[in-house]
Amino acid sequence: MKACDFPSIYGAGWLGIDPSLTGTALWFYNNDHVKLQLEEDLRGVARLEALRALLYEALENCENIHAVAIEGYSYASKGASYQIAEWGGVLRLGLLDCLVNLKYIAIVPPATLKKFVIGHARRGESGKEVMLLKTYKRWGLEFSDNDLCDAHGLAHAAQVIFRGTGTDKDKKTLESAEIVVV
Repeated sequence: MKACDFPSIYGAGWLGIDPSLTGTALWFYNNDHVKLQLEEDLRGVARLEALRALLYEALENCENIHAVAIEGYSYASKGASYQIAEWGGVLRLGLLDCLVNLKYIAIVPPATLKKFVIGHARRGESGKEVMLLKTYKRWGLEFSDNDLCDAHGLAHAAQVIFRGTGTDKDKKTLESAEIVVV
């Protein structure tokens, strides 16, 4: 299935998630938000267990979430890509455990998210500062945290993908999102 080819999910909630080992951000459809941050410097399985516990706590009583948009992996990134992939797996399994009414997950590539928020994908014009500014101009919210800003954009992307709201340009931009039917 392609993004935007879904029946409208009116009355259902959606969630945007910007996954990170140091500060995973969740933005809910009602503008609630949370950032999962560890209080101590953990590594390996201990970090995954602690992040999972924070995720489960954040998603407690979220039975009305039907659709989630997650920022996909940045394949061009250098560093501990296997560690973020491990967290990505734990995160997805946690969503399945906690969100009993979850029907769809959209994996939105980082470049697609930037294009959706900024309006274009020109090289050199998609940095964090530009995302923060364009989010303010488009939705009137000011962020000092780029992870929460990205999660906010992903929540709007989920709304466009799964509710069919947004402009034709928004829908076209988000067609590259990978849709997982749960």
